[in-house]
Amino acid sequence: MDKKKLVFFFLLVISFILVGCSIENDNSVSPPTVEEIITKNPDADIFMFRGVIYEANIDWIDELTLIKGEKIGEITEQAVDDHYKYKDGMANKLSVGAIIYEVEESSARENNTYGNGVVIVDDHGEQKYYMANMEG
Repeated sequence: MDKKKLVFFFLLVISFILVGCSIENDNSVSPPTVEEIITKNPDADIFMFRGVIYEANIDWIDELTLIKGEKIGEITEQAVDDHYKYKDGMANKLSVGAIIYEVEESSARENNTYGNGVVIVDDHGEQKYYMANMEG
């Protein structure tokens, strides 16, 4: 009888371990969608580049003085109102032909924006800073 209890206890422990290991715990935060951004702020100035949504008018970034680095892209299409399926190069407020630049590395390091997904867009002479929306 003791042997049966020991085997039962062993199987019970193994079952708990297997069940505990198979439970998925997804604590990751996904980037917001275009629809979420526009719903939260209908006046949001956004574009998609390399699969990431970038947004302008971030107060602390707008206060910085950043230097343009290399050209990395261009706005190729204007989004239509209530159109939430963006593709790379699509913007809701920027003009077609606006140029996307990386921030010059020393400027980014000096302003603590290095690695923060900040880019500079030149929209026919007007420069604006955009930050990648990485978290929802």
